[in-house]
Amino acid sequence: MESHGSGLRRVLLLSFCVAGIWAAYIYQGVLQETLSTKRFGEDEKRFEHLAFLNLAQNVVCLVWSFIMIKLWSNGGSGGAPWWTYWSAGITNTIGPAMGIEALKYISYPAQVLAKSSKMIPVMLMGSLVYGIRYTLPEYLCTFLVAGGVSMFALLKTSSKTISKLANPNAPLGYGLCFLNLAFDGFTNATQDSITARYPKTSAWDIMLGMNLWGTIYNMVYMFGLPHGSGFEAVQFCKQHPEAAWDILMYCLCGAVGQNFIFLTISRFGSLANTTITTTRKFVSIVVSSVLSGNPLSSKQWGCVSMVFENCGLGMPSGVLYQAMVVDPELYLELAGVSWRSACILYNENGTCYLYRRYHAAGLDRKISCYKERLRSGIVGIKKDDAVALFQSMLRSRPLPTVIDFSKLFTGIAKTKQYDLVLSLCKQMESNGIAHDIYTLSIVINCFCRCRRKLGFAFAVMGKMFKLGYKPDTVTFSTLINGLCLEGRVSEAVELVDRMVEMEVLPNLIILSTIVNGLCLQGKVSEAMALIDRMVDNECQPNAVTYGLILNRMCKSDNTALALDLLRKMELRKVKLDVVTHSMIIDGLCKDGNLEDALSLFNEMKTKGIKADVFTYDSLIGGFCNAGRWDDGAQLLKDMIAREITLDVNTFSALIDSFVKEGKLTEAKELYNEMIVRGIDPNTITNSSLIYGLCMENRLDEANQMTDLMDSRGCDPNIVTYSILLNKAKLVDEGMRLFRKMSVGGVVADTVTYSSLIQGFCQSGKLNVAKELFQEMVFEGVHPNIMTYGILLEGLCDNGKVEEALEILEKMHKCMIDPGICIYNIIIHGMCNASKVDDAWDLFCSLPSKGVKPDVKTYTVMIGGLCKKGSLSEADALFRKIEEDGITPISGTYNTLIRAHLREGDLATSAKLIEEMKSCGFSADASTIKIVMDMLSDGRMKKSFLDLLS
Repeated sequence: MESHGSGLRRVLLLSFCVAGIWAAYIYQGVLQETLSTKRFGEDEKRFEHLAFLNLAQNVVCLVWSFIMIKLWSNGGSGGAPWWTYWSAGITNTIGPAMGIEALKYISYPAQVLAKSSKMIPVMLMGSLVYGIRYTLPEYLCTFLVAGGVSMFALLKTSSKTISKLANPNAPLGYGLCFLNLAFDGFTNATQDSITARYPKTSAWDIMLGMNLWGTIYNMVYMFGLPHGSGFEAVQFCKQHPEAAWDILMYCLCGAVGQNFIFLTISRFGSLANTTITTTRKFVSIVVSSVLSGNPLSSKQWGCVSMVFENCGLGMPSGVLYQAMVVDPELYLELAGVSWRSACILYNENGTCYLYRRYHAAGLDRKISCYKERLRSGIVGIKKDDAVALFQSMLRSRPLPTVIDFSKLFTGIAKTKQYDLVLSLCKQMESNGIAHDIYTLSIVINCFCRCRRKLGFAFAVMGKMFKLGYKPDTVTFSTLINGLCLEGRVSEAVELVDRMVEMEVLPNLIILSTIVNGLCLQGKVSEAMALIDRMVDNECQPNAVTYGLILNRMCKSDNTALALDLLRKMELRKVKLDVVTHSMIIDGLCKDGNLEDALSLFNEMKTKGIKADVFTYDSLIGGFCNAGRWDDGAQLLKDMIAREITLDVNTFSALIDSFVKEGKLTEAKELYNEMIVRGIDPNTITNSSLIYGLCMENRLDEANQMTDLMDSRGCDPNIVTYSILLNKAKLVDEGMRLFRKMSVGGVVADTVTYSSLIQGFCQSGKLNVAKELFQEMVFEGVHPNIMTYGILLEGLCDNGKVEEALEILEKMHKCMIDPGICIYNIIIHGMCNASKVDDAWDLFCSLPSKGVKPDVKTYTVMIGGLCKKGSLSEADALFRKIEEDGITPISGTYNTLIRAHLREGDLATSAKLIEEMKSCGFSADASTIKIVMDMLSDGRMKKSFLDLLS
């Protein structure tokens, strides 16, 4: 609801406009009468070029408005463009000229009588041409004021007036007055339409546009046409300076009056202005009559009362409309309407007719007063409420400014109802309310937030340029964020460069957004190049922006580049903090560059930057992983001395390092110290200790710690269970842990399933292993090559070669590359199943499959050939190993040596043994056993043993 104070301020502004218009134009009327009747110079000539007054006034007002705009208005304020006034300029030029010409045939009071109905054509033109809707009080005001002035003029009849009315040229004068009224009506209606479309239009904008076109048209009329009298008027002024002075004063009065007129139009509408100007002429007659000693009759005073009592009704569109709808008594107080006139609006029960009419249309008090709703806040506004508020704003008169609509759209956008904002913006524009830079920015933001509508956002930006607006940092920031969200970071970089060209410097939010997008795509060098360009353009990023690049460098193991960037930041006077240094120290520790990390740590002390717990955690973890316990312990003491609170990460790093070094006792002592200090161990801490217990085969203690984790609300994760599963003695125990893990909500991963499948395969429970493999696939956990290898090896070791080949075929169909490890398992299984020929065929087909055999493949195949008794083929394959550039291993030699010994070929065996020894290998247990057996049964001499030594 509009406050009374707000209404009174508008009443005071309107009163100021009324006073200004009346004062300026009453004095201008005196000057006009002087110019039209006074005789100038010794020759006593009259100034007969009254149309020249319009041109002179246009020029003076044009200069006046231009100066005012330059002095007081902001550039690009959103006012109506000058070319929109061309039609109003025509009618505004022709209309007053006809009014001046009419004075040649009728008296000034007679002209007032004719113009007393001026408000009627204004309303007609507004309704018919531009669709403007007026309220009931405005219609009442129009007819009552027009009627009051007409009755007064008719009652005030003098001999002079009668003689003018009887003039044979009087009809021509009234005809000119009629055309003057029609053109004035069109002019005022056009001005109302322009003001509605461009809410930020100021009085000086209107004044400039109207007088610019008026100057152009009058110049053509006065100096361009054959019958034009412009040159004669100028010559007259040169000859009679007194007339020139009166013309100048006339123009200055017009400039002052126009100031107030266009201020009234921009704030209250043309109908209010017409009411003021009509009553101004009426007052000039009343004052003239009183001052001249011609008393008014009682009927004439009644007409005066009728006019002024009903003038207040003409202001609802500008001042009193909301007061009338929301608070009728305040309206009557402000408008000064007597109860006699108020009965028109009230019924006998005292209920406001207009309020009942609006209430019946579905508009309650809160909705009709949109400003109160906007002031009270529209946080979290719902769709239906937003639409209802928007519709009530469209029905308000005068129409709300675009700023009010911006507030509504901003509130709706904050609720993420972007499509609704776009729809309402379209309706606003279709109702003649032009966008400004703020609403266009809101539209751009909504398009950027909607999926696949970023192109529309750029189209709106093009419209912004077309309207003469210069996008600001917020607009660019919205577009850049939209581009980055769609992964179009390169285009965002181009847009930033375009911003710089337009002398719009990007802010830190824009830079950080783009740098983050580039870093996420791994384009660190491009991010650095962008920052360098921004620095060259005096746009200095802060530590946060640089931190995004440093973080990406450290995670990509480019700590050397991170150190270089740190030095560059120091040269650029960027304020460095503990976060920046800790980030680099952590990266250096993970890369194993402990000396550089320690050097940077000491440098922090020199700079007066205090290290935090994250800095110490990184260093302690790095030193512990490198086995430098003394340095880690010294840092721990330093933390305690500096009263830096140890956190769970500090203890976890130390415990993990102790466990990996086999110092389980020290790890448990540190674990207990952690609990004494009131720091709860997390899953990582407990998993490290459980791993240490499992490494020492203390599985019962490990399981107890798992139960202790559950009791403390620390849930074991997949790593914890994987450690226990790998060390489980029995497959049944492994399954128990597996089911417990599932009940606890921990999703098993590939490693977990692989461990269980391996256990069941090794225990010969192939059916359970296969079922577990199927469950793994069904749960969406993808088996890797290791999982397939475990299952295939289990099948082959248990003689299920055919099933293994079926799984291999499924791998091919699923486009899974088995790799040489899988083929080795299959070939080995075939050889063990006495399917050496099939194994040989598969071996020979490997090159065609794009798979290169390795030394294990050759060893397995040689073993199969030897088992079959094909020693010559085995020897040939052995020699082919060297041709393929593969070095035989100990198993390769021992397999072939044993085969030749079994065949009694001692010479070949001795030669292979010598070759094996030269390669640094020795006979294995199986080979030595065969030799000992042959010695015992006399098939070999003892001297052969010397070859094995």
